[in-house]
Amino acid sequence: MGQIVNLKCERCGYEANLWVGAGMTFFDIEKTITLFNKDTQQRIRNDLEKNPNGTWTITKEIGVCERCRKISAIPVFILNKEDGTVVEYRGKCICGGDVDIVDMEKVLSGEIKLECPACGDLLVARNEGYWD
Repeated sequence: MGQIVNLKCERCGYEANLWVGAGMTFFDIEKTITLFNKDTQQRIRNDLEKNPNGTWTITKEIGVCERCRKISAIPVFILNKEDGTVVEYRGKCICGGDVDIVDMEKVLSGEIKLECPACGDLLVARNEGYWD
């Protein structure tokens, strides 16, 4: 089950609802890898083919774009390979930039503060509910 995280700037009014975590369809690899670009989808398929007994998860995490500073829910694929190594692929921002993943629980507790991408003030984070 996923959570809906609301981020709001009390200064400029910027607001975002991020659907993070995983839903019921996230157990179907073909449905969920569509969250990634075509190149990453193929790399995921190749890794899974080479590691049929590996375990994998796909979740959506809070991501902050390194380029435009936009905050969004970013898909993250993790494969625990049979040899014990871990492979991770992250989606990108809609601008094409790479993202830094931020711990949702630390954002909700206030331990990590995020800056408004519009004005730079600190955002207020709240749990708005859950989704499947």
